Amino acid sequence: MKHTRAECDGCYETHGCNLCNLFVCSVCHGAEGSLTTDCPNVKMTAEQESDVYEGILDYREKRGWCFPDGEGESMGDTAVRAQSRTWWSR
Repeated sequence: MKHTRAECDGCYETHGCNLCNLFVCSVCHGAEGSLTTDCPNVKMTAEQESDVYEGILDYREKRGWCFPDGEGESMGDTAVRAQSRTWWSR
């Protein structure tokens, strides 16, 4: 399942609120760096959100909760791809 962007209901902030400026999923409550590859379709626990942000956890629709392997779109997958490029460039 794809993440669903939470919509601001009309804030009065001069430069917009977090919902105006950041991508926050209205279902799992992941935001920016704590977004998994696919939405788990339930609110993430604080620990899950932290682990996703740290790059040690991801959620894939066909695999469930898993370790990032460079094939998804989570922070951990981005780090795996970056490490791979660094290793190959040596």
